Amino acid sequence: MLDIKNGDLLVAGASEYPIRSRAFYPNSQGVAGMMFSDAYIPCSTKRARVDGSGDEIKLDPSLGLTCTPLWPADPQKTATVVLDTPVTLLQTYLPDTDGFFELLVEELQR
Repeated sequence: MLDIKNGDLLVAGASEYPIRSRAFYPNSQGVAGMMFSDAYIPCSTKRARVDGSGDEIKLDPSLGLTCTPLWPADPQKTATVVLDTPVTLLQTYLPDTDGFFELLVEELQR
């Protein structure tokens, strides 16, 4: 199973999106495989890590992933996410061998 946590970054195209919320759904009779068979884009995730001195932050990438294109998140799901900045929440799905992840990510409003 993929190791994805809130606070990681989703990298899709040339943009990075902070992950605000994630949910894992176990694979039920190949639903994840059918869901992602036609529409997906390359993506990766990054996790910030502090080195031994506590000063530097390094990003460890998880490469070679795919996700559905990002689209505006379902309003029912965004009602429970507290936003610190003026952002739009986007939604995407990542397939995994054991099922799939549903991610809510931030896109900064400009």
